[in-house]
Amino acid sequence: MPAAQDGFLSQPVAIMVRLSSLSVCAGRINPNGACHRSYNDDKIIHRGGRTQNYGGGTCTQPNNCENCNPVCPSINHCNYRSCTSVSDNHCEYCEGEILDQLYWRAYTRHKDKHGRDDSFMKNCIQACSWRKDSNRCYPGTCINDIASSCNCTEGFGGKHCQTITKDSDIKFAIAKFLSANPTDDPVETPEDPNDPIPRETKWTNQVTINHAVLNVTAIFRVNISAHPPSVTGRDHFVTEFKYGINNGVLKLTLERGENSTIPQISRGCRGNKDLPTPDEYLCRESNVQFNEWNAHLPFQHDEDIVTFTLQITNGGYLFYIDRDAYPENPETAPRIRERISTEGLLPENL
Repeated sequence: MPAAQDGFLSQPVAIMVRLSSLSVCAGRINPNGACHRSYNDDKIIHRGGRTQNYGGGTCTQPNNCENCNPVCPSINHCNYRSCTSVSDNHCEYCEGEILDQLYWRAYTRHKDKHGRDDSFMKNCIQACSWRKDSNRCYPGTCINDIASSCNCTEGFGGKHCQTITKDSDIKFAIAKFLSANPTDDPVETPEDPNDPIPRETKWTNQVTINHAVLNVTAIFRVNISAHPPSVTGRDHFVTEFKYGINNGVLKLTLERGENSTIPQISRGCRGNKDLPTPDEYLCRESNVQFNEWNAHLPFQHDEDIVTFTLQITNGGYLFYIDRDAYPENPETAPRIRERISTEGLLPENL
């Protein structure tokens, strides 16, 4: 029988101690997020759209996390950063990077802000792209892939190279003024229709002239340096591009002293090509009657001046793909149409 002390019986007490091989970090063990850290003001975005605002690692010793996978320091316009420390922080996936190749990314991690190669991928720099806040740079060349390096093709300008800044060239022009009497000699200008510029003034004393033959050939063509459009959308977000002369109008203007109420005679060119065209644009009218001027005929000596003008409008259009809205299957993605315009109507007095 157990010995008694002070009137009580004493018995042995069994104490069980359970040892654990799991280390504790921040009061937690590995399966319960020992090295888990959440970020309320930051996140990374995986390809495919999944977001993550926490980092993790393995608790190997009490309050010691190893193999950490934190949410790395922020890089502007970078969706997915990767690092093991602040010094090797880099971007693996920029905003708007549909594919890591030319004409498929709105931001590039392969260049710095000066357009130099960035093999450490410390930046996401805006590239020439389909986005309206960037520039399409078409027709033009993004020399270093970045938007700030856009060089528009000569004859084009504006944010997206969408504005035509170059005049058309007049290659041939002749105006022949005739009277109702077929025996009268016609009045022709210029002297050399193949070299119509500069334009001389032609004088005549024939006051019975009542119609004209007008013939002009113009051309608007530039050396396009841009990457060719990609019909399928695989090699460029621009899928179609056309430019050139859109239309032309032949005009005859009669000036008589201070009288400014004499109506103008206008004839729209009837082009023989699909427009716009970078090829020769022919504008011909074989019998322009001066009916609008009947009340002012015959002409008056020393007072009347007739001016022959060709008014050309250059323009065009392009189609492109919004890769943000349609990141896959570019062959079937909708095309967006944008107009290529001239800065103004460019009349040529002949």
